[in-house]
Amino acid sequence: MKNTPNEITEIMYACAKGSYQSDLLDGRENWSGSSLKGKASSFGKHYACSRSNLLDRINDTLPRGWWAETDLIALPVGDNGELRIVRTLLVHASDGEMYIHA
Repeated sequence: MKNTPNEITEIMYACAKGSYQSDLLDGRENWSGSSLKGKASSFGKHYACSRSNLLDRINDTLPRGWWAETDLIALPVGDNGELRIVRTLLVHASDGEMYIHA
């Protein structure tokens, strides 16, 4: 049975514990931790652990042959073709397809 990107997204969101991890999946927080501001930035190691735990849970829950990782990719910003390098979640399918969950 082939899993659809929507099914995989549902699996990933089910793995999120708390608003920070949901915000990672929504793109409101950066996988690099660079979006942490104020008091939260002083707890960077705790947030790094949270990101790692989420990724571990996703990998433990994905169907056999699928895996997720974070990596740096270039994403277009605006209409002028400018690229921005960001750390994002990549999900690899068992059939060789790759989904970018930015």
